[in-house]
Amino acid sequence: MSLEAFKHWLRSKEEPAPLSEVEKELESALRDQKMNLPSAVAAQTMKGVMFPIDQNAEAELRKLAAHHVDFVQSSVDTLNEAIKLEASKEKLTPEELRAAIPRDKPRYSFYNFAHDFNNQHYQSIIFIYSMPSSGCTIKERMLYSSCKQPFLQTVLQNCKLQPDKKVEIDSKEVLSYDVLLDHVHPPSQIRDEGFAKPPGPSQRGARRVTKAVV
Repeated sequence: MSLEAFKHWLRSKEEPAPLSEVEKELESALRDQKMNLPSAVAAQTMKGVMFPIDQNAEAELRKLAAHHVDFVQSSVDTLNEAIKLEASKEKLTPEELRAAIPRDKPRYSFYNFAHDFNNQHYQSIIFIYSMPSSGCTIKERMLYSSCKQPFLQTVLQNCKLQPDKKVEIDSKEVLSYDVLLDHVHPPSQIRDEGFAKPPGPSQRGARRVTKAVV
């Protein structure tokens, strides 16, 4: 081996390994986020990215806080750097909730879960953070995750709306009456301060399990 070839070999050992397609996409998303997100509209914070909530979404969230509507759904508009209203329903049953959550797109949803438990009537506000297991870009996943907490803080400050329970699901999972009931009133042995742990099987029948937002 010549001296020049030996030097080339040494340089190649010091160079980083080629990135996979997923690593390239993640690197690009991180680079775009650093370049594009901290603007006059989107403020980068230690706890996430704060996008403004459009007026229509805020108006419907205030209605939900007053129990005038049952369901409000929002999305992150990456182009305009804002959180916009996707849907609002005056009445929505737990059986209709599944169809209201897209299976192929992430969403933030608030649902007024009216129900009876231990001979008492409740109207529990549930925040549902839904994310499909596939089909979303890494940038979408990062933005929805980063915007979630600042969004909830803004909703509390501007709309006086604080969810009783926060739930994270795969968009293809089923949220039935029984699953919602287990989240709002979990069995005493799995109670945790602030958030419900994934509900286990109960006598109401087997069903798919969701997980709480942490």
